[in-house]
Amino acid sequence: MALKEKKRSELERLREYASLLSHNLKTPITGIKMMTAILESSNDMEEMRKGIKDLHKATVSLEVFYRDMEQVYKQIHMPPDPPQKVLLSDELKKVKDHLQGHILASEAKIEVDLSGGDAIVFRPTSINSILLNLLSNAIKYAKPDTAPEITVKTAPHSSSFILLEVSDNGIGINLDKYGDKVFGLFEKFTDHPDATGMGLYITKNQVESMGGEIWLNSTPGEGSTFSLTLPSADD
Repeated sequence: MALKEKKRSELERLREYASLLSHNLKTPITGIKMMTAILESSNDMEEMRKGIKDLHKATVSLEVFYRDMEQVYKQIHMPPDPPQKVLLSDELKKVKDHLQGHILASEAKIEVDLSGGDAIVFRPTSINSILLNLLSNAIKYAKPDTAPEITVKTAPHSSSFILLEVSDNGIGINLDKYGDKVFGLFEKFTDHPDATGMGLYITKNQVESMGGEIWLNSTPGEGSTFSLTLPSADD
């Protein structure tokens, strides 16, 4: 009986995934078709340059959407890698290397203090994904003409969990308006072209799958702090 219920639950999630995929692919694909039709019929070089630029933006957004949906699918259908001892410092180095181009371009400053705990028990791919999402968001949603200032720090939380905080000086989120939607699937709080509304949903599920919690404190125009509890590997 339990196996049947598990299979039914997975089937329902896959159906929801297929529905979301179909719904959210329709708009960008239609937009790309319209842009290519305009390019085919236009003889105006300036209009064609603008069309090519818009087409590039649309394909980049579609690529981001695909990557995020791939992560959602893996959570639903693929068996996760087993939890193991992971050093946050190691995963942060990988993420910073991955984001090096964005860090340089934005002149972002990242301060790290892991004196409150470094070793956790987690799925390596999941903690890497969590850190990548939080740091890339801190860079992506910076205030105009303001270099991102990001702080990553840990502190003891309980006998078996540590607290990880990722803070920034970005645009912030109006929690009075969006507080109950922050971690929802396809919820967006900005018109940024790379916003997909999936990153925080994925992050929340990854944290909770290991028994942790995640919450947000944010002030519009001042910045945000994401707080996560993660299982400690220290005895």
